Amino acid sequence: MEPQSSATSRRPLNVNDGLTYLDDVKAQFQDQPAGYEDFLNIMRAFRKKQLKILGVVDRIVGLFSGHPALIQGFNMFLPAGYHVECSTDPSATGFITVTMPGGRTMQATAYTSAGGGQALSWSTGPAPAKGEDSQIPLFPG
Repeated sequence: MEPQSSATSRRPLNVNDGLTYLDDVKAQFQDQPAGYEDFLNIMRAFRKKQLKILGVVDRIVGLFSGHPALIQGFNMFLPAGYHVECSTDPSATGFITVTMPGGRTMQATAYTSAGGGQALSWSTGPAPAKGEDSQIPLFPG
């Protein structure tokens, strides 16, 4: 039997892990309280089903751009089959890969937008399997 990849195997979310992650986000944004509030708003929107998984990932990756530990840590909140990976190559900072169920991938590169903020440029991997689009819409608002 092959070992499961980190994109498909997950241990159950521990409340203490979640609270520790929230503390990490708060500490990272201690001088920017709006960043922490943005994170909470993203999570509230997801809980209210106003955002789907990829919409949450898009916003989290954008918000946490430049903070790979926070991006990687967010994996604990993602459903089985989803995984966000940050590049560890110093020449490819800001390169993110999102793996979805069925092995479909998307890559993002963070860049500074004309307005000075961080933006993401996404590209997709292989076409989704038949019927997958209805289950995994890209970046619903």
